Amino acid sequence: MYDTDMSRQKVTVSQALRRAILESGMSLRQIAEEAKIDSAAVVRFVNGQRSLTLTSADGIAAVLGLRLIQGRSKTGRRAKKRT
Repeated sequence: MYDTDMSRQKVTVSQALRRAILESGMSLRQIAEEAKIDSAAVVRFVNGQRSLTLTSADGIAAVLGLRLIQGRSKTGRRAKKRT
C-alpha cells in the first residue's frame, strides 16, 4: 500500500490511479484514446472489474500528468535505491 497526498490514508497504486482518472475531468474514452489503449479496458479498470498492464497504466499516467514518487518505507527510512 502507498500513502498518497490525496487523502493521507494508505491506498494502492491502482486505487490512486482510479481516483486520478475519475477526478481528471476527462472522459474515460478520451483518456483511453490519448493513452492508445482500449476504452473498454479503462471502463473495466475504473469499475474494479479488471486490472491494467503496467504499459496501460504508464500510458494513462502520462495522459494525466502523473508520476510515482518514492516515499518512506514502513520503518520511516527512505527506501534505498537499487543499483
